[in-house]
Amino acid sequence: SGVYFRYERSAPDTLSDLSFTVRAGELTCLLGGNGAGKSTALLCAAGLLRPYAGQIAVFGKKLKSYPGQSLYRDCLALLPQDVQTLFLCNSVAQELQDAGADAKAFPFDFGPLLSKHPYDLSGGEQQALGLCKALAAHPRLLLLDEPTKGLDAFAKARLGRLLLDLKTQGITILCVTHDVEFAAQCADRCALFFRGQVISEDAPRAFFSCNSFYT
Repeated sequence: SGVYFRYERSAPDTLSDLSFTVRAGELTCLLGGNGAGKSTALLCAAGLLRPYAGQIAVFGKKLKSYPGQSLYRDCLALLPQDVQTLFLCNSVAQELQDAGADAKAFPFDFGPLLSKHPYDLSGGEQQALGLCKALAAHPRLLLLDEPTKGLDAFAKARLGRLLLDLKTQGITILCVTHDVEFAAQCADRCALFFRGQVISEDAPRAFFSCNSFYT
């Protein structure tokens, strides 16, 4: 609500009077051009960047009211655009063990990959591993930054099915994406970012058919 953020004091605002609500239990996609502020908004929502004005609340509770690391336990998880930044171990097995992830409950077979280095996986396999690690924190809100980037059609379809399954489990999902087709197929609501603000939002059919930005 009314959020302002800039990366340097002398720089222009990246987020400018941003007010936006994500509905619990829905999958919401943020779309818009490069530099519009989508990823910055995601990082602010995750508490990794601090706005100089405005308020951010997660499930009705202000971010500053979450002490220590409590925001990231049973509440919120972020899957960044560069998923490799999550990998700290030398094998997939170690990554899963280190995160305390229940790979058997995750709808992806990591068995053939357990001895591989995470950097040697395909883009889709890295996304699956990163998502499995993120879900180990049992988030109620999942933030995703360009999750379909670099994925082939098969991996993208598998990710879509997985996100819809997570939604049925009660997880709220906010996804930054340039992938119009993915948003149209998977989102409950889409929102258009422009110059640090959300200027349009609606259900996918109305959003894409009535929004001149995408004609």
